[in-house]
Amino acid sequence: MNSVPIERYLLAGRAQAVFAEYRRLACAYWSATPADDRTGIARSWPLGQSRPETVLSDQLRGQLNALLPEVSAYARRVGAPTTALGTGVRSGAVGNYLLGVFQPDQGMIHISQQEVVDNLDRCDGAARFMRREAGRQLWYPWTWLVTIVAFVLRLPFAILKGAGLPASIEESAWAGVIKVILLVVLTLLAGYLGIKHLDASALGG
Repeated sequence: MNSVPIERYLLAGRAQAVFAEYRRLACAYWSATPADDRTGIARSWPLGQSRPETVLSDQLRGQLNALLPEVSAYARRVGAPTTALGTGVRSGAVGNYLLGVFQPDQGMIHISQQEVVDNLDRCDGAARFMRREAGRQLWYPWTWLVTIVAFVLRLPFAILKGAGLPASIEESAWAGVIKVILLVVLTLLAGYLGIKHLDASALGG
């Protein structure tokens, strides 16, 4: 990840909160869901009939689905995989631990509740590690200089994105040219101010 430490620190903190909320909703959903006594293909949702739900579990399922894209995005950003891979005779089969909350049977893969919790724990661990490493870097003085420079370089694109332009605009070739120009301007300005300060000190002395 190319973001500066303060961004990683804040991102990791938000990721931990999202993972914790998804886990809380998952546990509440499992408690509210009636026993699933379907067998065979009927368990392979959505090929078979949907699993039994209560009014409460249906509401919780809706909240889980609404939060799922955010959880998936944060898992990717902190580097925590959520893909379940089949082994043995199921080698090659692929599932998703996050979907396993309410869709435990995914083709040839069955994802248990414990496996879902374990995966969320790994996501939280990755976010915790990122937050700790970024927090350690924030103690270095040069980190704040880099953060300020990065903020100035990205500010024009943040304004453009706020005006409705796509986020990919910052990754374009001309955006890189503009960043280089801004960096040169900042370097020259810093040099000029440094020389001016030295001249003032010499005159004062």
